[in-house]
Amino acid sequence: MTAFPDLTWTVADQSFRLVPPAMADAAPGATLVLPDGGTVSLPLAAWVALRDALHLLSPARRAGGPTNRGKPWDAAMEERMATAFGAGDDPQEIALALGRTRGAVLARLVRLGLMDEATAGLRYPARPAPRAETPAS
Repeated sequence: MTAFPDLTWTVADQSFRLVPPAMADAAPGATLVLPDGGTVSLPLAAWVALRDALHLLSPARRAGGPTNRGKPWDAAMEERMATAFGAGDDPQEIALALGRTRGAVLARLVRLGLMDEATAGLRYPARPAPRAETPAS
């Protein structure tokens, strides 16, 4: 059996951790550690089936992915995003409305200075905003 690292993720400022089985475990399983410290233990096959089912049911997967994935952001789209975020809309809702992924919206909010990178919980650091070109003297 291959050893896997713990998996951690955050949803709505709540941290979850999936602890895979130890190599010596006779009955392979994994334990989900909930934000309140509670745990859920299931056989590894059940976790794999659950992961696969959730992946297949995700809105982005069902629709073939966000319509604007990989396309450049324009000023109008950034303005719509900033307005919706300022009004308190959830980043997932904003992503669906703009045809983007939640991660793309969070990264853009960080890049525009509307959200702190630590708060966004991004898997990868957001790219810094481009510097304004200054004329050579």
